[in-house]
Amino acid sequence: MLRLKLTPEGNRFYQLIENAGANMAEAARALVELLSETGETAQILEQIRALEHEGDEITHEVMRALSRTFITPLDREDIAGLAQKLDNVVDRIWAAALRLSLYGMSPVTPIARRFGELVLKQTEAIAHALPSLRNRKKMAGLANINVEINRIENEADELLHEGLVQSFARQESVEDVVLGLKWREVYSFLEQATDAGEDVADTLESIVLKYS
Repeated sequence: MLRLKLTPEGNRFYQLIENAGANMAEAARALVELLSETGETAQILEQIRALEHEGDEITHEVMRALSRTFITPLDREDIAGLAQKLDNVVDRIWAAALRLSLYGMSPVTPIARRFGELVLKQTEAIAHALPSLRNRKKMAGLANINVEINRIENEADELLHEGLVQSFARQESVEDVVLGLKWREVYSFLEQATDAGEDVADTLESIVLKYS
């Protein structure tokens, strides 16, 4: 029989969310290394794959903890939604990395590297902010992160447009068209990673409005 815990386990939920944030930022750092083409591609790809699986496991653990706990430090839907949205960022990072590998996209374009920098900047900002959820007085400061995350996402939108223009600027052969289509897919997943990061920031802003 399922036993519900009636006492708050705030630290447990906060730690899981912070773990998810750290995992997300680590995936972004691995992505930047992959895009730099200075390391062993297969090894880095395996690292990102492992981080994607770790993100899934953290999300599952959050859900299991919610099912066992009666009193939670934040609304149950906020905890579940935040965990899922953090994992969504990692999923998009993995999708972009996998396409880079499958399509053998080398050399990596400056546009792709700039995308990697934006994803890293966004994920590190989020991971750094998550511990503020533990303290109601510090929580109000989370509202500021939404401005920065939105700015990065807007920059990524512009970068996607720039990348698409460059990808299809030369259409001298079938190979050029195919290469452009491949880069369009990679760029789209990278931009989606910043969209997912913006979703995390929106959830944090909603939590702030409830509790600060």
